[in-house]
Amino acid sequence: SWFDFFDQYITPAVTQNILFDTVATSVNYSGDDIVVSTQAGQTFSAEKVIVTAPVKILQDGDITFVPKLPQRKVDALNDVTFWDGMKVFINFAEAFYPTFLEFADTERQLGDRVYYDAAYGRPTDASILGFFLIGEPVNRYKDLSDDALKIIILAELDEIFAGQASQHYISHISQVWSREPFIRGAYVRDSENWRRVAALGEPVAGKVYFAGDAYTDGDDWGFVHTAAQSAMNVVDVLVRGG
Repeated sequence: SWFDFFDQYITPAVTQNILFDTVATSVNYSGDDIVVSTQAGQTFSAEKVIVTAPVKILQDGDITFVPKLPQRKVDALNDVTFWDGMKVFINFAEAFYPTFLEFADTERQLGDRVYYDAAYGRPTDASILGFFLIGEPVNRYKDLSDDALKIIILAELDEIFAGQASQHYISHISQVWSREPFIRGAYVRDSENWRRVAALGEPVAGKVYFAGDAYTDGDDWGFVHTAAQSAMNVVDVLVRGG
């Protein structure tokens, strides 16, 4: 997975410089140096800062900017649609399902829900079915208890595969990104206005830069590969003195 890639090739060289469990609450870029303050009362200063907080964190005002962000960026943050999201991984005794299963009743403008073979191409004999949801389809599942989630998913799959889901079910795990306190959602919607996305990614005052799957030039957004490309682009600008 992408996590494995970063864990193997990227993080070992920088882990010693990462501060975990440290919540940033303000970015003051009014002076020559930028001062970042944390929930615990710590302060850090730098000539440049890259903000990678998810869009929902900025929409909710968890990080205060001094001076305030330009109106163009504020408008983009207020108007952009940040989809809910969740994933479920179900361990079955046998792979009775296809590699990919999508639904005709899913409206792409409002989100998506798909089942997929999460073990496909992986060095494992396990039969793991992934269930990925973003946007409005998440509403049907996100507030369910773990047992209720299992029941509704198995019932849906049993109807498609003649009861094989319940027959082969072993276990499952789930994560609702909207419940994660420092994420609160999945991605900017696929059909978002590209100019709005471009405004999200614009630097401020040549000091505050933004990187992540939502902070791009508007050509592409969402998912891990665009987050990585966005970070590479921003670091390249800083290295060149931009």
